[in-house]
Amino acid sequence: MDYWIVIGAAAGLGLVHTLLAPNHYLPFIMISKARKWSLPKTMFITFLCSTGHIFGSLIIALLAVVFGIAAAKIEIFDGYRANIAAWGLIIFGFIYFLYGVNAARHNHSCCEHIHTKKDDIKSLTPFILFMLFLFAPCEAWVPIMMFPALTNVPVYTILIALSFGFTTMATMVVAVYFGYKGIELLPFKNWEKYSHMIAGAVIFLCGIFVEFGEHVRHIH
Repeated sequence: MDYWIVIGAAAGLGLVHTLLAPNHYLPFIMISKARKWSLPKTMFITFLCSTGHIFGSLIIALLAVVFGIAAAKIEIFDGYRANIAAWGLIIFGFIYFLYGVNAARHNHSCCEHIHTKKDDIKSLTPFILFMLFLFAPCEAWVPIMMFPALTNVPVYTILIALSFGFTTMATMVVAVYFGYKGIELLPFKNWEKYSHMIAGAVIFLCGIFVEFGEHVRHIH
């Protein structure tokens, strides 16, 4: 068996599954624009969330391999995790949208520059994003980890896991980077006071996308 082909396929899967799921990058792009995060801060928060996203699923996949838990049972558990993550995005997005409505009514965006650094640090937004991505499963982890494990070659199991995980994390960071740069080119000035509303709506729709996708997956 040519494990290097499997390792390459795992990397490709990490790239494709991240790009096809906008919930992996749009929330960071829109929140960073609304809250006026710097590029380094946006990249750092994205990296932390991508780490939580990968290692949360990796630990479960490793437990499945070590204890011989059937993939079907893990998929059921991951389904619950996906629902939690999806509804987390939906609720967070809706609440943030309402905050944006209030901010637009009072034109808070024009005075956000007076917020202190202490206020920004105390913001729960990065923590909420991290927890949402920690709960969000990578469904591909279990089959990726179990496939080489069945042949009792631990080193390839590790390499395949690293290939998929690193590619997923790198794709998230790169997608957010280009999204951050791209949105700077848009004529956003006239819409700036609605930035929180737009960010909330996008996150809400990402949650709907994840929840709808999960239902479609179970139907098929």
